[in-house]
Amino acid sequence: MGGGGTTPSTTVQQTKQSNEPPAYIQPYLQKGIQDLTALYDKGGAPGYYPGATVAPPSAQTQAALTALYERGVRGSPYGKSIMANLNETMGGKYLDVDANPYFQKALSAGFKPQTEQFMQEVLPGLDGRFAGAGRYGSGAHTGTTDRAVDSLNRSQADAAAKASSSAYDAERSRMLGAAGTAAGLFPSLQAADYQDINAMGQAGAGWDRQNQARIDADIARYNYDANKDWNYINRYLASLNAGYPGSEMSGTVRGSAMPSTNPSADTWNTIFKGAGTVLPFFFPSDKRLKEDITPVGELHDGQTVYSYRYKGDPRTQIGLLAQEVERIHPEAVARHPSGFRMVDYRRATRSARAAPRGLM
Repeated sequence: MGGGGTTPSTTVQQTKQSNEPPAYIQPYLQKGIQDLTALYDKGGAPGYYPGATVAPPSAQTQAALTALYERGVRGSPYGKSIMANLNETMGGKYLDVDANPYFQKALSAGFKPQTEQFMQEVLPGLDGRFAGAGRYGSGAHTGTTDRAVDSLNRSQADAAAKASSSAYDAERSRMLGAAGTAAGLFPSLQAADYQDINAMGQAGAGWDRQNQARIDADIARYNYDANKDWNYINRYLASLNAGYPGSEMSGTVRGSAMPSTNPSADTWNTIFKGAGTVLPFFFPSDKRLKEDITPVGELHDGQTVYSYRYKGDPRTQIGLLAQEVERIHPEAVARHPSGFRMVDYRRATRSARAAPRGLM
């Protein structure tokens, strides 16, 4: 039967209530199930992807990792050399002038002209004056020569002491400067030293992502091929199930009245199960589901009653057309997720029941 609710007359006998799909769609569902059974009988479940699922590190990444490891073990060659020199300076290695070959060379370079002038001019002059006076080799000559040499030595010693003091102060300044340089320079030196390795790692990571993407694509293709037959049949059956309103209600017409009972809520819960909606008093009554539609009467409120058959079903039923009910009682019409209209006959015939007069 295509409708429900109490109506003006009771000349229709309900003969069947079924949760089965409409007869016209059952052969297709059976065919889909047979195909699934045949596919199951072919063998077991698809196997796991046979190849590697994780890409190995690329040559670029391996090179970067090796360089990073070696740099961590050995340290930066440039950084180590710079820091070693700074450590020596901070440790006062060059405070001792004897340990500073450059200081000694500087003193020698400064004293050499003075010593040469003394030996080539001063001493010969003294010798000449004493020789001219006939006192060459005398005690006065020797004493004068010794005092001149002593004066030269003291002069050079004083100069060396002053130079050493200046060198010490300068070296102390360099020690403090080296400490500051080490504090500020080492982090930047260390960071700069790793830039090349980081660049290598970034390049290698790009290759790794590409290699992994290729493996992932191979896995996806393998899984598709392994399951395509199952998925194809399941989509076919799902499409069939979505293409009809659900279970059917049928009866044998012995007059031209409306049905006298409502369908069970469980039947129509099944219809709307996929949409998550419960409409216990709605029947499929969409004009598109019916054929051989013929007017057979009229309700008190003017709604036309029709006889019809559901497509693919030889049994004749009577009821309303959802499209016409929607114009008069829109609150009595709902849409199934498939798009077909359904009618709540209690609401659709409420005004007719208010002053019943039967079918006209």
